[in-house]
Amino acid sequence: MGDLYIYIYNEDIQLHIMGEGAEKANLIRYVKTLKIEDIVFFHEWIPQQKLPLYYYSASDIFVVPSLAEPFGRVIPEAMACKVPVIGTNIGGIPEHVKDRKTGLLVPPADSETLALKI
Repeated sequence: MGDLYIYIYNEDIQLHIMGEGAEKANLIRYVKTLKIEDIVFFHEWIPQQKLPLYYYSASDIFVVPSLAEPFGRVIPEAMACKVPVIGTNIGGIPEHVKDRKTGLLVPPADSETLALKI
């Protein structure tokens, strides 16, 4: 399974979760428990050509809360669409998010700090 990438855009707040990460089933259950299915959307594989126009550019913020991310390729893709980025300080992510001018870094598995940065 790959990582989950989270894209958030605001039309009263919507959360779009992309991918097939290990926590997807838990996230789906949590969304149902909170009864927020009307604002949280899960997407499986998205064709690469659709990401810039339909997802990155439509987002207010791009979040990569990965626990393992060797390259972090999606970060410069989102940045190219002028979307603010928050990622975990792991793997290839810090290579793209070097300072507050290009995005924010948070420690891996630190949901409290991630929430504060968002």
